[in-house]
Amino acid sequence: MRNGNLLEARVEALVNTVNCVGIMGKGIALQFKQAYPDNFKEYLKVCRLQEIQAGKVFTVSTESMLNPKYIINFPTKRHWRQKSRMEDIELGLGDLVREIKHLSYGTWYPKRTK
Repeated sequence: MRNGNLLEARVEALVNTVNCVGIMGKGIALQFKQAYPDNFKEYLKVCRLQEIQAGKVFTVSTESMLNPKYIINFPTKRHWRQKSRMEDIELGLGDLVREIKHLSYGTWYPKRTK
């Protein structure tokens, strides 16, 4: 376990917990919104198009040669007012593993859900 600021970690990808309605109003999601505004724009776009869903991660490239290179948005709630559902988190963890394998093999592609 390390201490420090997650957003300053020297890693290739950061995981951002989000909901499916486009709100990043509190906690770590708000910090991601402020630190990575382009990620928020893409996240908001897919939410408005209803292309993001619980159980499926949504990855955005930071288009940077420096780390992090990717933000993996992980929907843990369908709506920000609702509690997280264990089945959504379990499905999302499986999708996160798949996405990390894609990223580690250099086969990243802009992924849209649906």
